[in-house]
Amino acid sequence: ISIYNNTKNTIENIAKLTEIMSPIILTLMVASGSTSSVALYKPAVTFLSSGIINIVLDVILPLIGVIGILSIVSCFSNTIKLKRLCETANSIIKWILGLTTTIFGLFITIQGISSACYDGISIRAAKYAITNSIPLVGSMFKDGFDLVIAGSVLIKNAIGILSLFIMLFVIFSPISYMIIFSFLLKFAGGLSETFSDIRISDVCFSISKTLSYLITSILIVGFMVFITILLMI
Repeated sequence: ISIYNNTKNTIENIAKLTEIMSPIILTLMVASGSTSSVALYKPAVTFLSSGIINIVLDVILPLIGVIGILSIVSCFSNTIKLKRLCETANSIIKWILGLTTTIFGLFITIQGISSACYDGISIRAAKYAITNSIPLVGSMFKDGFDLVIAGSVLIKNAIGILSLFIMLFVIFSPISYMIIFSFLLKFAGGLSETFSDIRISDVCFSISKTLSYLITSILIVGFMVFITILLMI
């Protein structure tokens, strides 16, 4: 229960980080001339923070909790047969996470590359217009334009990299704890199988499998946020 709550808090913290940092990065993208990219990333970030993360919090995590309870009950009771039901719930979780990650990844990668190309053309056109439309001082204004864009890009990238480090810091502690705890459960299950009731071993391995789904949930949310921020910077 403690690890389940810790997983939920970690994902909520990732969502808060996205909500805080994304508007700042998007504003600096506008300042650096990436208007086409902002038009893409704004709905993508909204979809990620209020859509996908909510799916994980409201659908995936409760399903994982139910699977954990059912698997423990099925290990201790020979009359209640719940293994097939647990396998079905496991399949649902895998399909939801897999489809969500694939669709989001393809969308934001393909659209991000194309919008970056459009922004590059727009910036070159603006430089050309400044140079040729203002006699004598056009080149000076172009250099100032380059300086503003370069400064905006540097600030944006610095904030983006800081966001990535904060997210990795938020994820590292709970993930490390869960991996170690899962390993200890498997070790205890394997050791207890040699001298105690097989059901004790089964429960340890069942809880360890449930932990793997919690770890996967954090990693997938973190991966999608990581990809989004990385493409924006």
